Amino acid sequence: MTHRPGALAVVLLAPCSLAIVTSGPSLEGGININQKIGADAFYLAGYTGSRSIVINIEAGHVWSGHESLGHVQAFLQHPAAGTLLGGQLGQTDFHATWVASAMAGRTGGVSPRERQRGIAFGATLWSGAIADSFVSGTTSFNLSNNAYFRNPYRRAMITGADDSGTGPTADVIHSAWLTGSVNAGNDYYTLYLDAAAKASGKTIVIPAGNRGPANGISSPASGFNSICVGALGSNNSQFDQVGTFSSRGSVSFQNPATGAVPGTRARVDILAPGDDLKLAYYGGSTGGNTGLPDPTGGANDSYADFRQGTEYASAIVAGAAALVVDYAKDRYASNSKSWDARVIKSVLLNSADKIAGWNNNMVPGAGGVMLTTQALDLARGAGALNLNRTFEQFRAGPDRTTGTGVGGEPGTGGSVKAIGWDYGNVTSAASCNYMIDRALAAGSTLTITLNWFANRTAGFGDDETNTFDASFVNLDLEVWRVVDGVMTTMLATSKTSFGNTEHLHLTLASEGEYAIRVKWTAFLYNRVGDPANIDYGLAWYGTAIPAPGGAAVLLGGIAAIGVVSRRRSRQE
Repeated sequence: MTHRPGALAVVLLAPCSLAIVTSGPSLEGGININQKIGADAFYLAGYTGSRSIVINIEAGHVWSGHESLGHVQAFLQHPAAGTLLGGQLGQTDFHATWVASAMAGRTGGVSPRERQRGIAFGATLWSGAIADSFVSGTTSFNLSNNAYFRNPYRRAMITGADDSGTGPTADVIHSAWLTGSVNAGNDYYTLYLDAAAKASGKTIVIPAGNRGPANGISSPASGFNSICVGALGSNNSQFDQVGTFSSRGSVSFQNPATGAVPGTRARVDILAPGDDLKLAYYGGSTGGNTGLPDPTGGANDSYADFRQGTEYASAIVAGAAALVVDYAKDRYASNSKSWDARVIKSVLLNSADKIAGWNNNMVPGAGGVMLTTQALDLARGAGALNLNRTFEQFRAGPDRTTGTGVGGEPGTGGSVKAIGWDYGNVTSAASCNYMIDRALAAGSTLTITLNWFANRTAGFGDDETNTFDASFVNLDLEVWRVVDGVMTTMLATSKTSFGNTEHLHLTLASEGEYAIRVKWTAFLYNRVGDPANIDYGLAWYGTAIPAPGGAAVLLGGIAAIGVVSRRRSRQE
């Protein structure tokens, strides 16, 4: 089916508390979120996001007048702003301002403070707006012309901010809005964003929503080619539990040829702090504040206390992705695949902490092989963001990033270190085998994450409304025991028939040599005659036995299954 959009009467931003701050509270005291999630590992190495461009796209724009957000360099919106719609489109909004400060705020103002910094405070910051009107006093807005939706995404991801096709594009796209529609990720907006990710290789980060355990995940978070983020609740500033408000659960898979397969995809990918946050405040009478008085009197140094929502957790993950991009563009500058979205997502998920209650429903299968058909925890995804471990994971580097797998040709495999990542390619009915070059320790954990894209296409002009769900490949992820250089026994497999993320986290019963296999299983559908091969991102993390006279490769704090790993918050 080719999808053509109709008007969306009301798009709901992820809802949050709307307490009004009347003065600029002190930012001193409380917990520094950047330190809590381990961002200092990147900062101390000189990576603050400075080689990356991040953009927040939602109803309205980030307020660049705030003391911590004066570095917004581009405002993307449809050129009809202020003419056809009476100035509503492109207005500054309080919600966008909150979100941007968590992602990329900087020190500034009369009294610069460390805790004004967002996660990627060195990144170039852009803002995009899609609303044509706001519902005053709320986080709801109207979108009646989908050209307004397409324009900032196309320019951020495909044609550049100047729309020339030659200008810079954003590396990380954060979208802090959701529709009210819980679906299989096959609505127009989700198809378009998935298509833009596939066409550009850019990382899109989207909140899971604030509808709690019972109401599911809405579009566009219900898609395939983005990172869907749930929130850690404060829990007395421990940030070691899923927030009660955080959306979760499975979503359906829509096969355009055969119909829906209900409740078959775990959609939350990762968690980050999303509670008790202090963020930059905009009180002006535009956007969601339309027609309301400004309680700050126009002051540019006000902050809102106790922000709660998955949109702030996702902004933190977007900032984290920008730090990884920054590192990649420096250390692996000659290889753009090192900052491809599939690699970024795999590295972030693979380095996440397993918090209490994490369970991907792995059970013994045929022949005693441990099997998960879920891959991720339905509420916790791969776990809680841990940038200390992300830095260690990414620093280990690729053994090869040619797009053809470690061995240089699809399916031939290769020898790899105990920790690493790869941008690979696997062909129909074949596999890529990664032979870990050192014995792994008994009782240690081996964590592996695999991601690839659903092939969705779109027209990227303002007047091109069609989207198309072209093909979907099913890949499996396996762990094998190796004896004398031969893969002899499969120990575990992640087989999510309807998802595009596979994830394994297992305790190794014995010391020995192990291998990872990425296996092509089938096209679930192929409506355009796509070639029988697909690119993927892969990350793995194990603990090697030390070489004689050498030091062990440490696991870097990974939590054993079921063990609590404490996190932190940003109430300041």
